[in-house]
Amino acid sequence: MDTVLRGAPIHDEPDAGRIEALSVAASEAKRLYDLGTWERLRGEHEVALLRYREALRRYPSFLAARSDLAGLLVLRGELEEAETEFRLVLDQDSMHRPALKGL
Repeated sequence: MDTVLRGAPIHDEPDAGRIEALSVAASEAKRLYDLGTWERLRGEHEVALLRYREALRRYPSFLAARSDLAGLLVLRGELEEAETEFRLVLDQDSMHRPALKGL
């Protein structure tokens, strides 16, 4: 997911701490996303929504989590919020197929 951010901290750059912090946040977001996906596949949509939202709080640029969150919102009939989430994905990646299909 974040190959640029992965690895040992770069000590000769002034923002090395920020890079490491982003990597930790991205890893935790991925873990939460994976849990949410497992729960979604089991039909536990409410818990999955909470996991996806928590993943996005930790790493807002996580497009898969945002797209899957939007898909669950569609299933719940929360179409305006789903549209907002899909558009946020497309703002970052205008060719993101799941968001294009969902929208």
